[in-house]
Amino acid sequence: MIRLTGFSLSLLCWVGSGALLPGQVSLPPSTVAAVAEEEGLTDSLAFPGSGESFGREELQDSRSDSVLSFLSAQAGVPFLSVYGNSRSGSPVMRGFGDGSLRKTLILLDGLPLNRPDLSSPEWGRVPLESLESVSVLRGSRTVRYGSAALAGVIALQTEAGPVERGGELSAYLGSESTRSGALSLQAPLAEGAWTFRGEDYRSAGYRDHSGREEGSFSLSLQHSSGPAVESRLAFSASEVRFENPGGLGFDRFQSDPRQSAVYVTGFEDLYVTERRTSQLDGLLRWQGAGAWQGSARASGSWEERLINEGGFFADNEVGQGQGEMVGEWKGARLELEGGVRWRAERLQFRGYSDQERQLPRQRAELARESAALFLLGRYELGGGWSLRAGASGEGYQLRADSRGLGAFPSPEETFSEKGRELQWAAEAALEYEFAPESSAWLRYERVYRFPLLDEIAGYQGFLLDVPFNAALEPEWGHSVEAGFSAQWGLLQGGMALFGTWLEDEIAFQDNLNRNLAATARIGGELFAQWEGERWRADLRYHWTEARLREGEFADRELPLVPRHSLFGNLAFAPAADWEVSLGGQFLSSSWQGDDFGNEGQRLPARAVFHLGVDWQLSEDCLLYGKVTNLLDRHYASYAAATQFYPAPGRQWQCGLRLRF
Repeated sequence: MIRLTGFSLSLLCWVGSGALLPGQVSLPPSTVAAVAEEEGLTDSLAFPGSGESFGREELQDSRSDSVLSFLSAQAGVPFLSVYGNSRSGSPVMRGFGDGSLRKTLILLDGLPLNRPDLSSPEWGRVPLESLESVSVLRGSRTVRYGSAALAGVIALQTEAGPVERGGELSAYLGSESTRSGALSLQAPLAEGAWTFRGEDYRSAGYRDHSGREEGSFSLSLQHSSGPAVESRLAFSASEVRFENPGGLGFDRFQSDPRQSAVYVTGFEDLYVTERRTSQLDGLLRWQGAGAWQGSARASGSWEERLINEGGFFADNEVGQGQGEMVGEWKGARLELEGGVRWRAERLQFRGYSDQERQLPRQRAELARESAALFLLGRYELGGGWSLRAGASGEGYQLRADSRGLGAFPSPEETFSEKGRELQWAAEAALEYEFAPESSAWLRYERVYRFPLLDEIAGYQGFLLDVPFNAALEPEWGHSVEAGFSAQWGLLQGGMALFGTWLEDEIAFQDNLNRNLAATARIGGELFAQWEGERWRADLRYHWTEARLREGEFADRELPLVPRHSLFGNLAFAPAADWEVSLGGQFLSSSWQGDDFGNEGQRLPARAVFHLGVDWQLSEDCLLYGKVTNLLDRHYASYAAATQFYPAPGRQWQCGLRLRF
């Protein structure tokens, strides 16, 4: 049972009982662009590159049940999931498949949502209804955002401008006893505003024993001290409980993808994970003298995780503090932005030999502090040409202590080590604006990525060949991109060609995270969108060639990277209050995770379609229905070590959205 759910629903009822009067919700206009502007930068300082931005209207029109499902259906960003649902997984961009989440930065209101270990963030704690915008920046952004932004950046924004009194209620029912309800409330308050959001989600899951329960809420306060100073304070909490059905051999996967690999009658609670998370965020913006302005962001979070995986029992606590301070200056032709980023991470692990937690087996604590300086600039050359450049430096220090316990402690579980690293990044870009809303660009970046705590230290009871791998080096390399975006009346489109060459890329092989030989990724992306009076359509095509360049597996394909990906959506409005939409995606086959020799069973290609119908009952009330995986295809989004992790078959969903 999710204890947070009852509390959040009670709070929903209390806030909604009389705190608001009826009114219209103020929604900003939506935008979709082939070139996204980096979150946190001024419009002119944003480095050009392939990407898209989606406003609140696009987010709601999608009828997606999570950020991940929206990214997959609308932004052409597929995801890998071992749990077979769209509320937990790793997005895949720019040819980074295996370990993609380590190399894709997820930002929430300008600060990283990524965890310090190998687990994915809880996407469910960021309901789609709570977001004002989602931006997808493809390609490295290491100078501005640091180590994790190697494949790209996904920026989620909840901040809003001035709000009016109002709210929104949404709910849906679906296959596998799925049900969800969410409530948003907002109102002016003195010289600012407050916003409350809460969500409750429950599902039995497509596979046997793959149930999931989630509850979350957030409360934010905004304040403006005249036009020069703006501040925001937000608190959020979430709780999730989910079952792990495990992977299946290929024959079992083909015969019955719904079955569970790990369930044993009478031991249902042996494969359950629970997480409880709370977070406090703060933001301060100010307008300085003359052409100066600045901002400061900070957040602190704490997570408790209870893990039961067969004979593996553990409690894991993760604490994080992070922030950045940024200053910007804008002259007639020259603009500058500089700042400092910092992050502190602490993991505490307690392993047990029994589910009752009476027989301790291991204790471990890992801590890492990192800091970075960055500087970006843009110079207007004239005639539509502009030159941009930037550089950054980042370093960290790490402490890891682990101790084996019990009657026969394992020597491999006992170690006390330290480590530190320094790295740097630099980038340059040339852009030419040849028409309004149309430009071409060429950019280069020297990139890097630090290993995560899990990649260095085997502290979670899974004994690695080297418990503390001090020899593991950061990844580093070079990235280039050339492209253009343009708008011709109702048609918008763009193209990008890219290449990323890495040295010392980190991957899990033979029971240890190792620095592989050099790797190379080259590819291209095409995007087109058209919107008429009754019809709208979009199409995305990605081609990626990802291979090892040297060593034992030279010229082999990198795992979990489909060579061809195609995403499309078509919508038709037969009447002013009706819309029918059809979406689909195709991903070609790829090698399983960890299969660097390209010798095992390939992850099969898949083509999946979705159908949706919307009925706008009134300006403030919408009914909708949708069917995902319309043709009930059996497929898996992830496979590793001969185990396949099935995705859901055909699923239906009916929902209501009401504004007041």
